[in-house]
Amino acid sequence: MTGESINPYVSPATAATDDAVVADARMPVSVKLSLGSLGLLTLCLGVGLVVGLLRHVPQGSTLSTLAPFAVGVALLIGLLSRRRAARALSRLTVLLGALLSTWMLVVVVVMFLPPAPGSTGPTIVSVNGQPVAASDIMFFQVVTLAWAALATLCLWTPVFALGRRSARRWFAGDGMSADSGQPPARPSAGTR
Repeated sequence: MTGESINPYVSPATAATDDAVVADARMPVSVKLSLGSLGLLTLCLGVGLVVGLLRHVPQGSTLSTLAPFAVGVALLIGLLSRRRAARALSRLTVLLGALLSTWMLVVVVVMFLPPAPGSTGPTIVSVNGQPVAASDIMFFQVVTLAWAALATLCLWTPVFALGRRSARRWFAGDGMSADSGQPPARPSAGTR
């Protein structure tokens, strides 16, 4: 079956002649989506880490950014290695992160709700020990909420995308045909 195209609409001149190319189909969209969302989150964490180092933020803040950044890089490398164990471990790790991030998003929303009638709101808001002016509190709330929503979305996306059948098959190395979405044809009984 070497050199035969699984897709009947591809001309023989353009058909793949290498068995490895036929067996190793293109990366499914679900895996690309997972890599893209994890890459975006890891990039944002990396930028936050660099900014934190340049602004001389307290050591605890830098370490709390370094750990998720290192995990993100490790997950990306694991997913690019195309191993079943890497997919399963990535999905579990991202699920735990997504649950934590969802909880953080709920806390951020509740934290920014207006105070109850008759009570006073926060008098001093600070970020990394630096006070935030009263006029900038709304901007700070919007940025914090947007960051929490982005992190939550970037973590829930791979949880579902890596669970799709196309992702499972790609990590298992079944070699779906990129053109037809079908597994390679098996030899007929007469050719065995």
